[in-house]
Amino acid sequence: MTAAADTTLVVLDILGQKVFTINGDGEEVNVLRTGLDKAPDGVFIDTARGHVYATMMGTVDMKTQTSHVEDGAVWRMNLDGSDPVRLVGGGVTETPKQITADLQNGKLYWCDREGMRVMRAGLDGSDVETLVVTGTRPRDTDDASHWPVGIAVDPKARQFYFTLKGNSDAGQGSICRAGYDLPDGETPETRSDVEVLFRNLPEPIDLEFDGEGGFLYWTDRGDLKGGNSLSRAAFDKTGRFEAEPKLLMQDLGEAIGLVVDHASGHIFVSSLNGVLYRARMDGSDQTVIGTFTGLSGIAKL
Repeated sequence: MTAAADTTLVVLDILGQKVFTINGDGEEVNVLRTGLDKAPDGVFIDTARGHVYATMMGTVDMKTQTSHVEDGAVWRMNLDGSDPVRLVGGGVTETPKQITADLQNGKLYWCDREGMRVMRAGLDGSDVETLVVTGTRPRDTDDASHWPVGIAVDPKARQFYFTLKGNSDAGQGSICRAGYDLPDGETPETRSDVEVLFRNLPEPIDLEFDGEGGFLYWTDRGDLKGGNSLSRAAFDKTGRFEAEPKLLMQDLGEAIGLVVDHASGHIFVSSLNGVLYRARMDGSDQTVIGTFTGLSGIAKL
């Protein structure tokens, strides 16, 4: 097992408008890019191709923490922050949040919060698809129980997972699962294979699917019992989940991003309050490794 210091994280500072790297001990901060003025939120690393993918929520009303301007985008840059390219934008996606990828099949996946969609595209931004529509306009536009935020993929089972945030501190959050492929004759609005795995969560945000360990992890920023936290739920070989998830980390402020690092035996969590945390895989030894302005997504380099 490697030391935590050998882990390098890529971190988005949504308030500082920058992307930087930091090691697992909270040292060696290296700023890759500044001036990210469209609310950077989700990040994914493709080390083999040397790319950082990031979502920009677009113009956000910080008083309501919402965005209906439809100027969100998905960007790609090199691992050193150079050569930024907008892959998806121009009103195609409204408020993109967490982003991940199935690299084997060459697809990016992300959630479009106010757009009420789960979306997919090629690694170059081509062939944009809507996989699930989670609400009806205009009826549901301001109802956060229809807002997808977190996304994770299971390429082996050809499935994806997503969170529905719920209204702030309302206990309306949920975690859902669906297949890569639409059932025959169905649409993103009508697909019948969407499973609700967990309900009545405080306010679930980002996800990580851990096929190696057999867990699904998520952060929760809701200020309710079980909120401001990191949780996980175990699943078996059939994909069936245990009934009750386990709370691993608490008192995290408004928890957002997470990284599960088996190599070092640690989990890392970022918060909108600007704090970067580290704990062991069972949630013990919870430690603050850095404090910044306001953090969103994190990924392992």
